[in-house]
Amino acid sequence: MKRILLCLIVVTGIQSAVTSAQPRVSSVYETASRDLAEADTYHRYGTHLVEQGDYQAAIVAFQNAIQLKPTVAQFHNDLGYANFLAAHYPQAIHAYLNGIRIQPNYPIAYMNLGMVYSQLKDYEKAVSCFTTVTVLDPTYSSAYYNLGITYYQTGQITKSAIALEQAVRLNSHYAKAMTSLGSVYIDERRIDEAIATLSEALTIDPGSQAARRYIGNAYFKDRQYQKAIESYEQALKLNSRDAEVYNNLGVVYNAARDFKRAISAYQHALAIAPEYWEARYNLAIGYLGLNARNNALREYAILKKEAPQLADNLFDMIYAGQVVNAREH
Repeated sequence: MKRILLCLIVVTGIQSAVTSAQPRVSSVYETASRDLAEADTYHRYGTHLVEQGDYQAAIVAFQNAIQLKPTVAQFHNDLGYANFLAAHYPQAIHAYLNGIRIQPNYPIAYMNLGMVYSQLKDYEKAVSCFTTVTVLDPTYSSAYYNLGITYYQTGQITKSAIALEQAVRLNSHYAKAMTSLGSVYIDERRIDEAIATLSEALTIDPGSQAARRYIGNAYFKDRQYQKAIESYEQALKLNSRDAEVYNNLGVVYNAARDFKRAISAYQHALAIAPEYWEARYNLAIGYLGLNARNNALREYAILKKEAPQLADNLFDMIYAGQVVNAREH
């Protein structure tokens, strides 16, 4: 009897141990599931905070999500984006690189990383990131757009045109890419193509102030002064605080020898941007066009102190008694 009793006690003990272990196993799964759900909640909340513009709180929310669920590349990407918007560029880079380590073929993370490098003017790394995106996803038109803009910023005009042309081929309604491409064509002196491209951009987006401005530049280069004036005036209706457009409007009037209107345009530019030295130089040229030499000398005195090179050029013009072309920007 003692042996039987002993066996029963042992069996009962084993059963008891198994029974008591079951809730602990269940608790592990429930905790993990709860953590995953909580991580997703933090992520959704962080996304909402980004939309609300509360980037610091969004950063905390994404960090909480990552702490609970560290292997989700999107969480790291979104943390990088919140840091980018908050101008925390080193933290943004770190987050994007973490996302890429988790998911090496993550085009959005590469795209965003390129944007940070571009903001930091590290154009070589930016080009590398945008190029990687085009390899991972050859249909990603925005990657070609960003690549084209970065090439332009580094003075690689031909490469810029090629990348922007590809962006437009991939998205025939990409007005922003068309506008930039039109500007590049102007730099390449492909004026007819610039006008055609910018006109198409305006057909898609009539409210594009940049396209209005650039097509004005193209018309000026093509000596179509009246169309240039009309384009600049339309651009100013869209943004009356654009000093560059006022300056270029003055340049057109100067080329047409309408010096009074040129002077008025330059004065508008300087009222918006008092340190716009090219506009001040052009204002002096306008005064010379009206033989108002004393007014030109007054502008020379200001430039002598603030922009010596422009002042030296102006001095030669004042005492040579000649009117030169104004400076387009």
